[in-house]
Amino acid sequence: MAALRFNEELQSVVTQGRSGNGAQLTLVYLDKQFFPRDIKQTVKLLDAISPDVQVVTVLPKTIGYDNYPFSLSFLLQCFCRCLSRSMHPNPMLKNDDPCQLLKTLLVYLSQFKNHLLSELVPKAIVSHVEFTT
Repeated sequence: MAALRFNEELQSVVTQGRSGNGAQLTLVYLDKQFFPRDIKQTVKLLDAISPDVQVVTVLPKTIGYDNYPFSLSFLLQCFCRCLSRSMHPNPMLKNDDPCQLLKTLLVYLSQFKNHLLSELVPKAIVSHVEFTT
């Protein structure tokens, strides 16, 4: 149900952006909390809406660990950033229980096993950026 609602909202936003006020660019931001299956489905939907949609990915400059696309230092940095926040919009990433937070981050990481970030969005313009504290 949530996926269907998301797909409908995404299609509506892109369609409105492309038809309104002579817009040349519609920006759709997908946060890094998307799992690989969600990324693939979203890119497929964007392609179906309009084949000329250009996807730009912003990925952390990191060398993967084992069969994961993120380094352990990147994971640790995410953990530290969550701990230092006073509040996180995602209730699963609250910092009042560091053990639960770490478990959540590990579950998230496990979804990316055997995936290369660059292969999830094959036609994308890829930009690698330094991740910061």
